This record gives sequence, structure tokens and C-alpha cells, in this order.
Amino acid sequence: MTELGIDFEDKRYAYDETWQAKGKEFEEKGLSLTRKLPILEIDGHILSEHIPILRYLSRTIDAYDGVSNYDKYPVDAVSSIYIDWRVWLHDRSLFFDGH
Repeated sequence: MTELGIDFEDKRYAYDETWQAKGKEFEEKGLSLTRKLPILEIDGHILSEHIPILRYLSRTIDAYDGVSNYDKYPVDAVSSIYIDWRVWLHDRSLFFDGH
């Protein structure tokens, strides 16, 4: 956000025993359909899910997205690789944590 010149307020919440109630509060206020973060309020809209937020910001400054479908393919491919990596990391952490 700083790199894009967008003013923002960074709010952080503990992911502990208080999160269940906080997530429900976000859902009830219409801030998050999934009770998950991040949430970005921008241009009169509330956005959720980090990959779509990154794509939105990229397209806002017209710097990371191409014109043709083929130009847009690398953005989607990198996003997909990132998602796969997070799933892999999550699965490994469950294995090593003994859950």
C-alpha cells in the first residue's frame, strides 16, 4: 500500500480465543463473509481474501496486469502457485505439529 501511495491504517487482531467472537462481529457487520482477514476498505467497497485484494490493487495502478488474456496469465499462474504453496505449508505444519 505504501509503495502504491495509498494511505492506510493497519489494524491487527490476535488469532487466539478472542478470534471467534471478533470474526462473528466482522460477519455481522458485513465486513467479511468468511470471518477471515484480511479485509480492505477502499473506494467505497469492502474487499476480502488476500489474493483478490492483491489483484485489485495491481489493476488499480495498471502496473501488474496486461491487456490480453495471455498477458494476464502470469498473474493468475503466480497466484495459483502461491495458493498451492500455502496449502502445502499448512499441511506440513499439521503433520509436524501432530494435529
